Amino acid sequence: MKLAIIGGGPRGLSALESLYAQAAEKNDHAKIYTAIFEETDQLGNGPVYNLEQPDSNWLNVSERGLTIPKRDIITFNNFRIPGFPSYQDWSRYSSNIHKDDEVDQFPLRSKLGKYLRERFNSIATILSAENLLDIKTLKVIKVDYVDRKLLVVAANQTEYTFDEVVMTIGHQPTEVDEQINNWKNAIKTSDGLQLLENPYPISAVKHAVKEAETVA
Repeated sequence: MKLAIIGGGPRGLSALESLYAQAAEKNDHAKIYTAIFEETDQLGNGPVYNLEQPDSNWLNVSERGLTIPKRDIITFNNFRIPGFPSYQDWSRYSSNIHKDDEVDQFPLRSKLGKYLRERFNSIATILSAENLLDIKTLKVIKVDYVDRKLLVVAANQTEYTFDEVVMTIGHQPTEVDEQINNWKNAIKTSDGLQLLENPYPISAVKHAVKEAETVA
């Protein structure tokens, strides 16, 4: 079976782990070939948890709340995918050390990104060596159903055929709401005001701060 995972971020990683964990239970790994499509180089962590983003970008979830479970060892007849610790074990967080009356610690987005990248590499390296995984640094622009197969079309017009496709595309743009639209109209008639619709990348905010006396 040929399977495509479109999106190589945290959701793509979860799909990959779940797929081969179930395959090991059924002992049919040799029948599964997987291709991951991810247009960036942020495999496992995705653009949201980019490893190179500035340290001003913190998570809005505390270390205590990051209960990402461990991955158990996945064993096949002729190879094994090692287990991987939970986020709290990896980061050496301990609920016994952090008392209830202490302030929660919020990690950097890049720290979670590092965890996810290491976790991705620990499974992808093994599967690639077994010729069961192919990573394609391509943007997918279309998926179609043709002759009982799924046709995946990349931005460079390359076409691939698969039996199954899993969409794990993560964060998507949202529609601008009424309040933002009102703000956009208001600054058209006001001097010295600018509106940043997105907090990322942080470089836009830093540029605005340099040019303004007051920032909200």
